[in-house]
Amino acid sequence: MEAVSVQEKWDVPAYKVSSFDCVNVALMKRIKETCKPVIVSTGCATEEEVDGIVDIFWPQDLALLHCVSGYPTPPDQSNLGKMIDMMEYYTGVGSVGDTLNIPVGLSEHSTTLHFSLAAAVAGAAIIERHVALNRELETPDQDFSCTVDEFNCLADQIREIQYSFNQCEYGPMPCERENLWRKEKARSA
Repeated sequence: MEAVSVQEKWDVPAYKVSSFDCVNVALMKRIKETCKPVIVSTGCATEEEVDGIVDIFWPQDLALLHCVSGYPTPPDQSNLGKMIDMMEYYTGVGSVGDTLNIPVGLSEHSTTLHFSLAAAVAGAAIIERHVALNRELETPDQDFSCTVDEFNCLADQIREIQYSFNQCEYGPMPCERENLWRKEKARSA
């Protein structure tokens, strides 16, 4: 738990627990002692293990990230249905018997951006991606990292999608007005 002590000296505002440490009960209990918000990735975790994470941190600020710890994650194994299931369960009454309202998101390791976009459309509270500052550098995560430009594009696309869901107007949108004559023509036919 020395890592937590070092980070406490740096006064970090929150903690992120990797998928492989999501079963490290001693580490998570030490993080809980800090009373700081925590984000936990759940790659490889069973339902019981995710419930155990919630049991440790409840009612502390906690967010859960659906994750597939395959690097890179094959498209046919993205398992976004697990994220949806977690969103439904952990925002309702969970294993601790209280209404949880735990934010659920996605920690993503695929080579494309569309699973992150799909997660955002589905209501993910957080999208985590690896970012490569330079694709020429040899790093363990370069095969599934976004460039800074790709990440910025992803963030812009998510904002555009979120904005489109915030609109709800009946009748013609401004861009449709020039085509209203077609509707009138059909009405008089």
